[in-house]
Amino acid sequence: MPYSVRWSQLKILLRRLPLDTAGVFGPSTASLPTRRVRQVISRRFWKRYPAPVRLLARPLIRLLWLIVCPIRAIHDRPRPWRTSTLLRQIWQGWRSGIRPWDQQLTSSSVFSGLSDREAAIFWANLAKLEDRRLALNKPALSEKLAGCGLPVPTTLAILGEDQVKALRDWPWQTPVFIKLAAGSAAQGVMAVFPAAEENNLLFISDGSPLPEQVSAATARSRLAALARNGRVLIQEFLHPAEDLRTPFPGCTPELRLTTARYPGGPARVIAAFAKIQAPQAYTTTSLSGALIVPINPETGTMGLGQFLHSPGAGLTTVPWSGASLSGLHLPDYAEAVQLVEQGSTLLPSLAVIGWDVLLTDCGPVILEANSRLSSLMINLWSDATGTPSPLPPYVEAWLKAAESGALDSPS
Repeated sequence: MPYSVRWSQLKILLRRLPLDTAGVFGPSTASLPTRRVRQVISRRFWKRYPAPVRLLARPLIRLLWLIVCPIRAIHDRPRPWRTSTLLRQIWQGWRSGIRPWDQQLTSSSVFSGLSDREAAIFWANLAKLEDRRLALNKPALSEKLAGCGLPVPTTLAILGEDQVKALRDWPWQTPVFIKLAAGSAAQGVMAVFPAAEENNLLFISDGSPLPEQVSAATARSRLAALARNGRVLIQEFLHPAEDLRTPFPGCTPELRLTTARYPGGPARVIAAFAKIQAPQAYTTTSLSGALIVPINPETGTMGLGQFLHSPGAGLTTVPWSGASLSGLHLPDYAEAVQLVEQGSTLLPSLAVIGWDVLLTDCGPVILEANSRLSSLMINLWSDATGTPSPLPPYVEAWLKAAESGALDSPS
């Protein structure tokens, strides 16, 4: 129905406020140096639209944020809460544009007072539109990576909703990994394996790590439900490297390798961490349930592990296997670094890229690239070891390029 479509779009808009990260009074109310970042984000965001649209839309967005900020602050207030804290968060949200529920997610290693969301939007807004679109289009990027001779998962099919409904059987007789072709945060991810019983399948869905035995018809039905959200990508399931099966049983370890470049320069890996899932949690690829282990980006040596629900609680061993973490060197780490640095040449205007790489029995395999990155996660190794963050010189270089207009040339 037209009304429901308009309402769903409005809800998305309200969730994304403030769109340009500026508060009610605009980006100039922030203190330096965060003011420079917000001004760059705001200018590059609004330059996409013609002047008449900017004239009307900008004050409307500010007015919406004036209303939405206190509503969300009250709705998301912690338990217990204090009125003084709530009022301070609302005022900060109005003044700085940092959403009340994000005000604890700041990255002092980049700029004092800059929220993690602002840092992510800053990096994404620097790039040219075609590079941002390519990074978001998983099948297209995978095809380009493969064309450069870089290892990627084998794509078995890319199906729309009608194509999924047309399936008469479960056509894949080997383990498969399924996700939205343009999804994020592992929403709707599935893994499906042939079961011992004939015509049955072992099915694992996002958020439900235990395998469930289902019929082929049930698996098709769930695939169709996922396809209502967009095209689905069916890939060959990748098994873990032999050397990693004992310390990390029942999962294929995933690396997040962050590359950074100066304007016009080559990319190099500046940060790394591993996502280690509990046994058989094949689809919980979001960070929320994983053991996160910072890695020395120069050597590939692991540090202490932590869960995001208890940050700072350094773990020396893997909870479910007892294997030592600290000092463990990951096999094929140097090869993975070389792969993503080479892959970064396909996205030349992306200042910072988060590459997801699986450590498989066939060697490192590139899953995808991410352009909206958490500075908190990039700084895991530097925060854990007390070493300087690698980000500030890159932020400064890209700020100067944006302020000088060097990034405004046509694609």
